[in-house]
Amino acid sequence: MFKQIFNKKYSRYKYKPVINGYCKVTPIYNCFFRSGLPNIICYFFLSFFISFGPVIAQDANNCTGPTATIEASSPVCQGGTVSLKLKEASGHAPFDLVVNGVTYKGVEVGQTFATVSAAGSIWGMGGTPANGNVNDGVPIEVGVKFRSAIKGYITGIRFYKGVQNAGVHIGSLWNSSGTRLATATFTNETDSGWQEVTFPVPVSIAANTTYIASYLSPKGIYAYSGDFFTNAGVSKDSLTALQSNAGELNGIYKYGGGFPDQSFNNSNYWVDVLFISSLTSATTTNYTLTSIADSHNCTSNGAALSVASVAINPLPSGSIRIEEQTCDSDKINLIFDANSGAGPFNLVINGTSYSNIISGSAFSTGMQTYSATSIWSNNTPPSTATVSSDSSSVELGVKFKSTTSGKVLGIRFYKATGNSGKHTGSLWSADGNLLATGIFSNETSGGWQQLNFTTPVVIQANTVYIASYYTPVGQYLYSSNYFTNNSAGNSFLKALSSGEEGANGVFKYGPGGIFPTESFDNTNYWVDVVFKPDTVFTPEKNFFHLISVSDANSCTLLGDPLYELGVVPISCPPVLMDSLVPVTCSPQSLQLVFRQPISCASIAVDGSDFTVEGPYPVRVTSARGDCVSNGFSSSITIQLDKPLQRAGKFQLHLQDGSDGNTLLDEHNQQTPKGSALSFEIKDTVNAAFTYTIKYGCSIDSVLFRHTGSNGVNQWMWELGDNVNSTNQNPMALYSVFGEKQVRLITSNGFCSDTANATIVLDNYLSVDLDVKAKECTQEPVEFISTAKGKIVKHQWSFGDGTFSDQASPFHSYQYTQQAGNAFQVSYSVTDQYGCVKSITIPLDIYTNCTVYIPNAFTPTGDGLNDLFRPLNVKLSDHYEFRILNRWGQEVFFTKDISQGWDGRYKGQNQQTGTYVWMMRYTDINTKKIVNRKGSFILIR
Repeated sequence: MFKQIFNKKYSRYKYKPVINGYCKVTPIYNCFFRSGLPNIICYFFLSFFISFGPVIAQDANNCTGPTATIEASSPVCQGGTVSLKLKEASGHAPFDLVVNGVTYKGVEVGQTFATVSAAGSIWGMGGTPANGNVNDGVPIEVGVKFRSAIKGYITGIRFYKGVQNAGVHIGSLWNSSGTRLATATFTNETDSGWQEVTFPVPVSIAANTTYIASYLSPKGIYAYSGDFFTNAGVSKDSLTALQSNAGELNGIYKYGGGFPDQSFNNSNYWVDVLFISSLTSATTTNYTLTSIADSHNCTSNGAALSVASVAINPLPSGSIRIEEQTCDSDKINLIFDANSGAGPFNLVINGTSYSNIISGSAFSTGMQTYSATSIWSNNTPPSTATVSSDSSSVELGVKFKSTTSGKVLGIRFYKATGNSGKHTGSLWSADGNLLATGIFSNETSGGWQQLNFTTPVVIQANTVYIASYYTPVGQYLYSSNYFTNNSAGNSFLKALSSGEEGANGVFKYGPGGIFPTESFDNTNYWVDVVFKPDTVFTPEKNFFHLISVSDANSCTLLGDPLYELGVVPISCPPVLMDSLVPVTCSPQSLQLVFRQPISCASIAVDGSDFTVEGPYPVRVTSARGDCVSNGFSSSITIQLDKPLQRAGKFQLHLQDGSDGNTLLDEHNQQTPKGSALSFEIKDTVNAAFTYTIKYGCSIDSVLFRHTGSNGVNQWMWELGDNVNSTNQNPMALYSVFGEKQVRLITSNGFCSDTANATIVLDNYLSVDLDVKAKECTQEPVEFISTAKGKIVKHQWSFGDGTFSDQASPFHSYQYTQQAGNAFQVSYSVTDQYGCVKSITIPLDIYTNCTVYIPNAFTPTGDGLNDLFRPLNVKLSDHYEFRILNRWGQEVFFTKDISQGWDGRYKGQNQQTGTYVWMMRYTDINTKKIVNRKGSFILIR
C-alpha cells in the first residue's frame, strides 16, 4: 500500500523498485537504506525526507544508457509512406526517441511509432486559421485551387482541423474541369491541427496547370480565413495557392459535397496537398536515431545510435507513340517509352489494360483505324463483269449487314460505259422504309461513283439493309450468279449470299425511288455503301490517353492523363511495286519489294499477276510471298521458266491475275495494274584461257591469254609461286620448274566465272648417279644414272682415260703403279632444249680383294701396326669380328669393318702373348657365309 501511494502521489520523484525485499531508492540519501532495514521503515524515512528534505535526484553513476535498434519498411515507392518501428531496446520501457530531429514519446518495443511522408505542401505545419470551427450545419466540400511550377505527383490531401470538426472526412483531387482524379478517407485523425491522407496511387500533375484539392466535412464544420486570396496567393517551393481574380476565384466550396465550384469572399478553408517531384532512379533515405531515454530517465545520445535505410523506387512514367503512320483500316500498334521505373510495365490506356509491356517495343492495341470502309475495293469489279444491253430505267440494289453499329455516309455504284443520265442513290431498311437518298454529282465517265448523304444514317449491327441506285437508261454493270453460295465484304460489311436473307441482287423497273424487291439469277449489280464503324478507332475518337502505369516494383502512377497521343488516320494511296532486288548473274527468279505489306492471299500462285517483257521470250511460272503468321508479306519471289543468260533490258509488268485482281495491300487496296519495273541483264562470261610456254635452261616464260568476250572487264590471275596479275594477258616467268596451279576469275561487273588449269614445266634437268661397284681391280663396276629431265645425251668419263655415252654403263679398272687406286668419275647430261648439267665424284678401287689377316701387331702408339684387324673385307656383308685370350675370354668384338683391336680390355693393356681371332661374314659375290679363325701374337 505504501508503495502504491508513493507511486501515485510522488511520481515526480525517481526511484528504483524493491529488490530482495528491501527498497533501493537511488537519491543521495540511499545511505539510509544500506543497513538493510525492513521496507516499512524505509518508506517511513522516505516519506519524511520527501516532506521535509530536499528533492531526491537520480544518481547518474548508477544509470546505464539504453540502446536501441529501429527499422523501417523498405523498399517503398516514391510518395509512399515509411513505417518506423522500434525493433529492440535495452533499459526500461516505454522510451522517448528522437529520429531525424523529431521526438516520439512513450514508444514500446515492437511498436510502429511513426508513419512518415517526405512530400512537400503549401503551408507545411504552419498556418493559423482565423476561425477553426465555422459551422454551416450541413455537409460541405471545401477546397483550394493550386498550381505547381514543375511536373510532379500529388500523393495525398491535407486539411487543418478544429476541435469541433468531427466525423469522417474524405479528401479529393480534381482537375479544373471537375473530373475527380483521386480520393481517400482520412484515418487516425488527431483532435485538431493538420491532418493528412495519402492516395493509394500517386497522381501525376502537369506544370503550370490548375488543380483543386478539397475535403468533405460531413457536419459542415471547417477552418476559415475570409478575404485571404483577394490580393495575393501563397507560394512555397514549387507550389502556389492561387490568388483570386475575375476569371478564376479561389477559396471554393460546394454544399452537399462533390466538385467545389462556388466561392465566397475569396476565403481560405485551409486545404493543402502532399506533393513530390519526379525521381528518375532509385535512391536511399536514412532515418537516424540520435537520442533515446527510458522510463528511469536513463539517456543515450549520439550521431547515429541506430540507422534504418529505406530504398525508394521511382514512380514509373513515360510516353506512348504510334509505331508507324496510320492509314485507314490499319491495326494500331503503340510503343511505350519509359522515363523511369522498372519494366515490364502494366498500362491502362483509354480504360483498357495492357500487361507486360517492354519499354521501346511495340504492342497491339487490338484496334484498327477506319474513317470509312466499303464492301468492295476501289479496283473492283473484275474484268469478267458484263455491261448490260438493257436500256430500261431500273433501281438496282444489294442486301448487306454490318457486324457493328455505325453510320452509312453514302452510296456507291460502278458506272459502265453508256450508263448516262442522272443517277440517284438510296438506303432502305429491310421492310422498305427509305432511310436516305440523294443525287450523284460530278460523275466521271466510268468506274466507282460516290454519293455522300447530307446526314449520315445510323445503322445497327447484324441488321439487313438495302443500298440501291437508279439508272434511267439501264446500261448497268452486272455479274450473274455472283451471290449464289457466295458473299463479299470485309470484317465490318457483308453483302449477303442468296439464301441468307432471301435472294440477293435486287432490282425494280420503273421510276427512281422505288424499293427494289425482285431478284434474278443472284446477280451482283455492283452497288455499295460508304460506312464508318462506331466500335473501332475513328477520327471522332482519335486520342489515346495513358491513364496509369505500374512497374515491376509494384509502383503505380495515375494521371489525367499521364500522356495523350493523337492519332489521325489518313487515306493512304495504294501500295506500288517499290523495287526489285538487284538481279544477279543468270537469274531464274526476281525478288519484288514493297514499302508496305501485301496480302498473301492476293498473290496468284501461278504467277499470273506478272509478265516479263524483253529482247527474248521469258515466262513467269509462279509467285510466292514471304508470308508470316499475319498473312502479309513485304516481298514476292517471282519464278521464271529459264535463266536469263543473254544481255538485254527487261520490264516486269503487273496485271490482273487468275484470281481476278492484282495485289491487295493491308488496307485492301489494289496495286494499280500496268505498273512496271525495269531491270537489265548482262551476258554470262567464260573464264576459259589459253597459254604458250617458252622453255629455258634456268627460266621458263609462259604467256596466258583470255578473249575478253561478253564484256569482261575484270581479270584476277593466280599464276602459282605467289604470282598474281590483273592484266588480261599476263606473262609469267618461272625459275622453279614442275607443276603450276593456275586460276583465272573473270567478271563483267554482273556475271563472273572461274577457270583452273595445271601447267607442267617439264624441262626440269638434274644430274646424279649411283655406283654399284665391286671396287676391285679387273672387276666390272656398274654406274647408274639418276638424272631427270628430257635427256637426249649422256657423257661419262671414268677417270682412267676411257669414256661412255650409255645411260648406265659398266667399266673395269686396271691397276697400275703409276695410277694408284683413286679415280675422278665425271658424268654430264644434255636435254632436248640443249641444256647441260654435270657432276664429278671420286672413286677408290682396291688393288687386292683377297681378305688378309695379320699374324702379329704392336700396339705401341707409334702409329704403325697399332690396330689388329682384317684387310680387304670391303666385299663382305653381315660382318662380325671377335678376339679371345688364351683362357677363352672375349676381349674385343665389332661389326664395323673399319674398326680394329688396340690391345686393351676394359681400358687395361693386355699382356704380350698369343690370342685367337674369329671372323664371320657373307661374301657379296657368292652370297655364302664364311667362317674363319686363327691366332696372332701381341707384341709390346
